Amino acid sequence: MFNIKEACRSIDITKNSKYMIAAATTVGLQFYDVTSGRRLCEVQVPGVNSKMVALNYGDTQVMCLYDNEKRSYIRSYRVEDCLAGNSAKEPQFEIQSSSDYLFTGAVWGPKNESIIISTNSGKVIYYDILSNKIINEVQVHKGEIVTITLTYDYTMLMTGSKDGYAKLLHPETFKTIREFHYGKPVRTASISPLFDSDVHQKFHMIMGGGQDA
Repeated sequence: MFNIKEACRSIDITKNSKYMIAAATTVGLQFYDVTSGRRLCEVQVPGVNSKMVALNYGDTQVMCLYDNEKRSYIRSYRVEDCLAGNSAKEPQFEIQSSSDYLFTGAVWGPKNESIIISTNSGKVIYYDILSNKIINEVQVHKGEIVTITLTYDYTMLMTGSKDGYAKLLHPETFKTIREFHYGKPVRTASISPLFDSDVHQKFHMIMGGGQDA
């Protein structure tokens, strides 16, 4: 059992299943030992709405998406520094939204050199970490994007929106490859992991959703 003591909207677990990281709403990031459930450390971020946490490939960095003063931010921290208990946990980088939209989700891109971000305006953003700038921004949906996922080989990007559509996108150009009309807000969408199976290859996707309670 993990006693987070906060509303938790997102978790991620290291590939070796040793650590769990939770996005505690009014705190930021909290690190836990998976075996014992013991809290190891926490990383505070500004604001009172930490929405998402995601480890990069290799589990060397972890990003936190949060809102503060009507803007969204993404910060990335070195996992090693956090676990070492360093008092001054400076982010490796920070991304700030414009005044036109808020960030709703994000995934790490290939080689941990980019981040693909979804927004409440229906835009998808490609942020290049090396050059520290946005290099692509496309209006993919007509409503807020609720979910964004990327296959482990970085070849297929899937989004789901309140406009009732799930879309399969090219992960760099964001060109729509296929779209699926669900008829109600899409709150989760994912591609079957069997898409590259040698024995049981299946190009399937699954989605679910519904109206707000």
